[in-house]
Amino acid sequence: MKNRITFFLPLLFIIFLLSGCSVTLFDEALNDSDNGNYNQAIVKFEEALIAEPQNPDIHRELGIAFYKSKDFANAISSLNNALQLNSNDGTSIFYLGLSYESVPDYDNALKYYKNYINGGYSSGNTVEIIEGRIQWIANKKIEEDVKRALKVENEIKADTIRSNSLAVLYFQNIGNNKALDPLQKGLTEMLITDLSKVKDLRVVERVKLQKLLDEIGLGQSGLVAENTAPRVGKIFGVNKLVKGTFLDIDSTNFRMGVGMIGTTSGSYQDLTNVSGSLEDLFKLEKELTFSVIDEMGIKLTDEERESIQVIPTESYLAFVAYSKGLDLEDQGRYNEAAEQYREAFSIDPFFNAAEQKYQQVEIIDQAQDVSSVEEQIQSTDDQYTQSTMDRLIESNYQLTGETVTGRDDHNPTTSSDFGRGVRVDIEIVIPRR
Repeated sequence: MKNRITFFLPLLFIIFLLSGCSVTLFDEALNDSDNGNYNQAIVKFEEALIAEPQNPDIHRELGIAFYKSKDFANAISSLNNALQLNSNDGTSIFYLGLSYESVPDYDNALKYYKNYINGGYSSGNTVEIIEGRIQWIANKKIEEDVKRALKVENEIKADTIRSNSLAVLYFQNIGNNKALDPLQKGLTEMLITDLSKVKDLRVVERVKLQKLLDEIGLGQSGLVAENTAPRVGKIFGVNKLVKGTFLDIDSTNFRMGVGMIGTTSGSYQDLTNVSGSLEDLFKLEKELTFSVIDEMGIKLTDEERESIQVIPTESYLAFVAYSKGLDLEDQGRYNEAAEQYREAFSIDPFFNAAEQKYQQVEIIDQAQDVSSVEEQIQSTDDQYTQSTMDRLIESNYQLTGETVTGRDDHNPTTSSDFGRGVRVDIEIVIPRR
């Protein structure tokens, strides 16, 4: 229905009378919230809800104010109310993710962040930042899982450990060339990646290993002594631990070896040692991989064997840069890690793992600052902060005025008496939000 104004009275005065106090309170509350006066905003949003208890926008903005005042329980309650009234409110979904993350309740945080992306509420750079936040939360969740496992490690029974499970400890550089130290994490990552391609093996991811080492005070060196290894295996609930070593024979030749430690027995068994040039590093790693699989008694399919034999890069220098990136990423130095990953795929443009890591840490680095994430979301959500007049114009409520009398101000010199009656016919909204 088209808005018509036949005669203009002080329209804002009429709007004020018709729209009610709740609209004024809502706008004032929004202004308070924008200016950081969250306690004042909360009081006004709650008063506004008395007049409009079914208004999802007021519930949402109240929830955001609660979140920003660090009252996460009430934030979650208000934002859930908003979603019950409007299930397609992307902003409420996003702030529920933030609120659950702050509790912390990482499972629900991940749920709502994923709902935000899958619901199509974001696009472009915003999607990448939320995905970075999801990855950051996933890492925090691993930390929580490790802490929980440490608390109950004495309750873990040996007969509950699956025989086809293993964890790969960091390789140890036992040579004199400390310039090769970055390979300790790089070789471990490569071996874990290859072993994870075997369907019948349960392999602990490297990030989880790093979080445990951080918790038990071995995060800096990453090295686990043989007498400590069974504890690591028990905490992760794995049957075997793979322990690798390497050393430089001379400036161009290299030797690597792996062995296994039984979680329950604590005994160490040497598996194999291989040697070759540094440029053969990746082929040597494949030999170690197959020796571990053979020891676990697993028969590979042709597809699995073919997949394991794929070499991610043939450049030793690219792999060193990649390995440095892994260590920097573990330390939370994402910007520096990104530089190393970029260096790796600059040396070898076909080193896909390095490029993927680069993209991953880039968005994690951006997503670390929650306020920057909020700014991205806010920039796409301007429709939720309309002025009172904008909301009135969008409405369809019709009001027809009565005949009124008054002096003809258009011709005051000739109007000695009252002017003629004027019919007022207008359409106006009582905002329903």
